[in-house]
Amino acid sequence: MIRHELFPLEKEAIKKLAELYRSTKDVRVRTRAQMILLAGEQGLRTGQIAIIVRQNDDTVRTWLKQY
Repeated sequence: MIRHELFPLEKEAIKKLAELYRSTKDVRVRTRAQMILLAGEQGLRTGQIAIIVRQNDDTVRTWLKQY
């Protein structure tokens, strides 16, 4: 399983992502923010994140690379 290391997210990045997660009505945007928060804030691996957000590993990897 590949682990995408995001540097520990800075407080400002966490704050912005958390606000986006809470405020958006677009489920896709909310899921993407959640993926990034789970990887960068909690250090979870792509496989673990995929299970939580009910996406496949490739989708999680794509969005982590995009971020």
